[in-house]
Formats: sequence, C-alpha cells, structure tokens
Amino acid sequence: MEVALGLIAIFIGIAVLLTPFGVVHLMRKTRALTQRVELLEGALKGTDKVATASAEPLWEQPKPQSEPVQVVPNAAQVPESTANAVTSNPDAMPKSFVFRGDVFVSAFEWLKENWFLGIAAISLALAGIFTVQYGVEQGLLTPFARIMGALGLGAVFICVGEFTRRRFGDAAGTTRGLASTFSGAGIVTLFAAVLSARHLYDMLPSDLTLIALIGIAALSTVLGWFYGPFLAAVGVAGALGAPFIVGGSSDAPHLFFYYFALIVVMALAIDTVRCWAWVSVFAWIGGFLATWLLLISGADAVHALIFGVVVTIAATAILQRRIWPDQGGAMLSDAVLKISRKGGLGWPDFPTRLAGGTFIAAMLLGVAVSLETSTTLENWLGIFSIVALGLLALIWMRSAPALQDLSALAPIAILALLVLLPLDNALIFKDFMGTALLERVEGIPMPRAASVFTGIFAVFAMLGFWRASLGVRGSLIWVGASAFALPLALGALEIFWTPTNIIGAYPWAGHAIASAILMTILAERAAKRWAGDMRPAALYAMSALSLIAFALMLILSAAALSVALAIMIVIAALVDRRFDMAWLGLFTQLAVAVLAWRFLVDPGIPWASWWNTPLWEVVLGYAVPLALMGLAWLVLRPLNRIGAQLSLESAIWSFGAVFILILLERFLRGDIDSFWGLSLSGSVLLTSMGAQLYRWRKGRRLAWVRLGLGTVLGLVASLALFVGLIGMSPLTRSGAREIKGPLLLDTIAVGYLMPAAILAVLAWKLDHLSRYVRAAFAAIAAMMTVAYVVFEIRRFWQGAEIASRSVSQGELYSYTIAMMVASVGLLFIAFARRSHVLRKLAMAGIAVTIAKVFLIDMSGLTGLIRVASFLGLGLALSALAWLSRAMTARWERGGVTQDEPSLDAT
Repeated sequence: MEVALGLIAIFIGIAVLLTPFGVVHLMRKTRALTQRVELLEGALKGTDKVATASAEPLWEQPKPQSEPVQVVPNAAQVPESTANAVTSNPDAMPKSFVFRGDVFVSAFEWLKENWFLGIAAISLALAGIFTVQYGVEQGLLTPFARIMGALGLGAVFICVGEFTRRRFGDAAGTTRGLASTFSGAGIVTLFAAVLSARHLYDMLPSDLTLIALIGIAALSTVLGWFYGPFLAAVGVAGALGAPFIVGGSSDAPHLFFYYFALIVVMALAIDTVRCWAWVSVFAWIGGFLATWLLLISGADAVHALIFGVVVTIAATAILQRRIWPDQGGAMLSDAVLKISRKGGLGWPDFPTRLAGGTFIAAMLLGVAVSLETSTTLENWLGIFSIVALGLLALIWMRSAPALQDLSALAPIAILALLVLLPLDNALIFKDFMGTALLERVEGIPMPRAASVFTGIFAVFAMLGFWRASLGVRGSLIWVGASAFALPLALGALEIFWTPTNIIGAYPWAGHAIASAILMTILAERAAKRWAGDMRPAALYAMSALSLIAFALMLILSAAALSVALAIMIVIAALVDRRFDMAWLGLFTQLAVAVLAWRFLVDPGIPWASWWNTPLWEVVLGYAVPLALMGLAWLVLRPLNRIGAQLSLESAIWSFGAVFILILLERFLRGDIDSFWGLSLSGSVLLTSMGAQLYRWRKGRRLAWVRLGLGTVLGLVASLALFVGLIGMSPLTRSGAREIKGPLLLDTIAVGYLMPAAILAVLAWKLDHLSRYVRAAFAAIAAMMTVAYVVFEIRRFWQGAEIASRSVSQGELYSYTIAMMVASVGLLFIAFARRSHVLRKLAMAGIAVTIAKVFLIDMSGLTGLIRVASFLGLGLALSALAWLSRAMTARWERGGVTQDEPSLDAT
C-alpha cells in the first residue's frame, strides 16, 4: 500500500511540476517579444546590439571561436546557453559538458570570491534545522509548534530573498547572489521541517509527507527559474543533505528513495528552462549516491528500483518537455566510436547524455540488486526492473533516434546475469538448482526460472523486430540482435544453469522448439516487410535453424545428432536456393564448424575408435553426415555461395579422409603409441590443416584465424609424424613389432604412404599457396614415399628381422632397380608435363643410381652376373640418353615449354 501511495504521489508531483510549463511558455514568448522590441529600439538609436533569443533550450552551443558575442541588456533574464554564438566547428566540445576543466576553474574562482555567501547559506539553513533540534533537546514547545516555527522561518527566508531579488536583483551588483542565499536557505529549511515532522515526531503519514515535499520542490523549481544558479546549488545540496542532518529513526525509510527522486526531478525542472546542465548532473550524482547509501543500510530494495525507473523517465522526458521522448542527433555509441576512431557523428546532445547515463545507472542498480540482495523476491525484482527499462527503451523511446542504442543494454545485462548469477551462487540459482535434489513427484511444481528467462528474451525478440520494421537507423543490426538474442540466452542457460538436469531434456528442448517457431514466424513476416531484401528473413531463418539444432542436441545420441545437423545444412541449402537467402551460408559454415568439432573432439575420434562403439553407429555418425554435406554442396552448386561451398567441400574431403583413417585403425586394431598410430593422428591433423588452408582460398576475412589455426595444426602434425616415423620407425625394435598386415598393404603403408598421399593432395589442390610451401609439401611426400618403398623392400628380404643391421645382396639390387624405375618414371612424367624441374630431378635420380652401382653394388658382383648387370646398365643408360635427346627435340619443335604446375606455379 505504501509503495502504491508513493508512486501516486510521485506522479502527482511530476504533474504539478509539468503544469507551470504553460506559464513558462508564455514567459518565453513574452521575453522573446521584449528582446525584439529592445533590438528595434537599439536599431533606432544606432546601436549594434544583437538579440539571441531562442524558443528551445540551446544545450549544445560551443564556445565562440573568434569574435565575442554581444547580448541584450537584461542578460540576467536570459539562459546562459543563449549567450553564446553557434559556431560551425563540429569537433568543439559542447558548452553543456559539465566535466570540463574550464568549468571547474570557473567554479573555483567563483568560490574564492563568494565563499562567504556559501557559508551564509549553510548557516541560515542550519539555523532552521537547529530550531527543531533545539526544541527537542530542551523540551521547549510542543512538536507542532516546533515544526510550525521551522516552516515559518523558512517562509521568512524565502520572502526576504524574493524581496531582495525584486528590489535589487540577483545577478549583478553588490547584492549579487544575496537573494539566492536567503531563498535557498528557506527551501532547505522547509525540506528539513517536513522531514522532521515525519521522522522525528511522526506527525505526518508517508503519503502526506511526500505530497508536502512535492509542493516544496515545485516552489523550489519555480524560484529556480527566476534566480541565479546559486539558488539551485544551495537548494539541491541542502535538500540532499537535509535527511542526514535531521537524523532520527524512521519506520518507513523507503520514503527517502522517493524524496531523492523528487530532488532529481526538481533539478531537471529547473534545468529545462535555465539550461545550466550542471544542476541536473549535480542532483543526479547526489541522488544516486544517497540512494546507494540508503540501500546498503538495509532499506527495501524494491523502492530503490522504483527510484531508478522514475528518475530514468524524468531524465528522459523533462529536459525535452515531451511525454514521448524525441531526442535526435548522435547516440552515446557514436561518441564512443568517435573516441576509438576518426569520424563518427560527433558528441550527443546533453539531454541524450543525461538520459543515457541515467538509464545505465538505473540498470546497474538493478544488476546490483539482482546479485546482492538477501531474498529471492528482490533478486527477481532487480531482473524485472531491467526488463522494465528495456521495455521503456524499446517502446517509450521509439521516437528518439539518439536513444535507440539504449535498447541493447537490457538484453546484454540479463545475458550477463545468466552468467553471473550461477557464478555468484545467487538465491535464484540456488532455488533453481535445489529442485535437482528433490524427486520429481506429483505436487512439486517445476522450477520456472529457465522458462521466465526464455520468455523475457522472446519478448525482446518480438519488440526488436517491431522496432526494426519502423525503419530505424541500422535496421539490419536490430534484426540480427532480435534474431540471435534467444539462441544466445538458451545457450547461456544450458551452459551455466543446466536446465536439462533440472526440468528434463524434452521439456527444455520444447522451449527451444517454441522459440524456433517464433523465429520462423518472424522470418515469414520479415520476408513480407522487406520484400526487396532477404537478409532479415535469412537472419531469422538462421536463428530458427540454430534453435532446432539446439533442441536436437539435447535429445539425440551422438551419431544421430551429427546426422540431424547435416540435415539442417541440407535444409538451409534448399531454403537458400528457393528464396535466395545468401546469408544462410553463414549458418552452413557455422554448422560445418560444429560438425568438425563433433568429428574430431566431441564425441570425436576417441569415440569412433573405441571397440565398444558399434561400427554401424560410427558409420552413421560419419558417413551419413558426409553424404548429406555432399548433397548440400550439389544444391548450392548453381549459386554463388563461395564461403558455404568451400566449407562443405573442405569438410567432405578432409573428414572423409578422417573417416577412412578411423576405419583403418579399427580394422588393424592398432595402438596410438605405435609408429603408425602416431602417423594416423598426424594424418588427421594434416587433413584438418588442409581444410583450414583450403577455406582461406576465397574470402580472406578471417585469414589470420585460419592461418593461425592451420599453422598450429601443422606444427602438432609435424611433431606427431616426427616422433612416430623417425623416433619409432620400423627399423627400431619397438617399431618392428608393430608391423602388421600383408606386404605392401601393411602398417608401413598406413604410417608412411598415408601422410605422403595427403601431403601430395595438398601440394596439388592448394594452388593459392606459395610455390615454396607447396614444393615443401611435395618434397616431404616424396621422402615418405621413398621410405615406404625402402621399408617394404627390406621387409620382403628380411621378414621379421627388419630391425637387424644385415643387408643381403638381393636387397641391394632391389634398391637399385627401384631407384632406376622411379627415375625413369619421373622422366616420362617430365616429358608428359613438359617440366624442366621434373626432368632435372629424374636425371639426378639416375645419377644417384649410377653412383650406387659403381660404389656399392659392384663390390658384391662376380662372374657372369657382373657382366649381365653392367651390360643391362649400359643399355639402359643408352636408351635414356636417346630419350633425353628426343624430349629436347620434341620440346623445341613444340615451342615454349612449361613447368610442373604443382611445383612452379605461384
């Protein structure tokens, strides 16, 4: 009841303060007419005085850049902001910036000259307060008489001040500031008297006390319109400090929250006419500081939250004198962008800065209450106060383009709370998690926290779509924010709140499906609202697909989930092809990345390699998604979706290779610690590296990410291959024991030929890389192939003793024959491809083969075998010489030769 009465009193007070605006409007028109008459009189007298009247508050007039500005004679009656010329320098800091060095210097200079006035105002105000306290201490007079005496003293101070202002003025001369001193002291005395009547003597109920305070604030506002700035400073400072000076105890401390809100409203009402700016900031800082002190002292948090909402409404509406805010110009985010980079729209107007600062402060107050209070109800009230501020920004501020960036703060704050509440172990989170310890039996209600948060973000999503449909600045950003707010919220809840364990997987998945239905409806509406631009509809469609995938993730098994994600990719491709939603390619790339994570990590290769995982499930989890991604690639093939097509293509061949390796490992029943097991791991990493480098082929927006990830994968793969193929090679005792399978198709082929084939494909397909990188891939592949041939020959001759140091004569001859065959084959390839590089490599191989025959093989040959060997060598070399000359002649007749593209192309 008290809260309702307090709210009614606050709104009555705002109405009372708004009532004099009609009078003020008439006063401004009269003043403008007076200035025009003075200007005409000055022109008739030959003067050059300039009138600078304005019908609206000039908050943003910078300081004059060159000539001084002339003002009309009665300068005391003109707002200070109208005394400066409007210049054309957009980078100049507006005059209404309070926190400027020159402002503080001017204030300090004023205090040095007029410090006695400040002491006088404090003394007079304390005299009124001590009148009441002295009566308490001495037991003199009745409480009613004491309060009436204080009220009378305050009224006398105001009358003296008003007489002085009317008779001598308040802005110039020897009496400058004197009227403000008396009237300001009178205002503070009246505030103190009413507070004493409530908190010292309990003479007034809360509602009447607030109404009386509103009346005093209205009087103070009207006086502030006519007096100089000193009255406003004394009134605001004294009113904020009066409760702390009066002292006493109260059974309704929440009243002070509304009192402090009233002081802020009073300062705003003064500033809406006088445009001093610092008065509003002074009251704003003091009001929030006093509210925070009262809150941490144990006052009810709900009233502090009401203070924040009321002050936000007042700071947004009063300075503009509009029921529906209409602030234009730059936003707060524009100022941040201008600080972080050159350009931007400049500084926001003072009403925009004050409204934005108040909005942020009220939101931080809601966050603090949500995290720090001692009851679950207050935690929820803090959250709902943030929601209320978000609704104000989305609905009430819709006509104020300068305030539209405030709409993003409420969803961001609640997203932050979804993370902070579990980390802080807040009461809301404890209550939600506590139900996990109870049996889900009939009669125990299902916890609703996750449902409430989902509903909040659903409302934000719909309102964001509505605001975007109004044609606001950055409509596509509004669409993206409203489309992905729900998926982000559900993801944060799943990670930090684990609703699956509390309410069950299927009910929680139902939340995701319901959210997906909402996104689908918004996608259909967006397609009609923006008929010529399918990007908004694509964003909502991506959100719907993401939510469906999230729901499937909650209820499906590991293999089934991979299939479901691949089906979502096909659906996205079909929708893109049907409705030309190019941005769905972003969802495709994201889904491919998620599938890559599932293929490699979770459940990943370990799950697929375990023997307790059925083979059919491994095939379902790998082969079916790969086939579906191939189908999606075919669907997108007629379209120009380079990013999505590259992601699909790279995933198909890279993870297809991973699947083959997994099947091979299961077939051979190997161990990861063997040479070929490490080689398999290195091969998987090589394919992943190739996928990253292949995706870098087109659209290098994330080039540094892909290059960095590819480099890391390549380094880890190199380490695995080095340890496995060199440190644990088949020539070692441990490596020899790991040789399994038939000749040529054994684990040696898996360990050496498999990575060699992958590197050869990389050298062939990654034609956008440097030729030196591709040449390195090809060289390493060739060396691994040579090692494979050598080990297979040695196994043929040595059998199980491959690790021994003995070398038979037949083994040596086999190496020679293999070297000659390889060199001749390379020579024919060079001839077919017209490559000088391959031809030189072939001739080098032949030279090495000849050197081996004369230096090594000849020592073991005798008799007719020696004759036959050298005869065959001579005939072979003769034939090679003829072939080399024929190649040269053919190339010369054919014109320009070309080199091997995989080695020499840039």
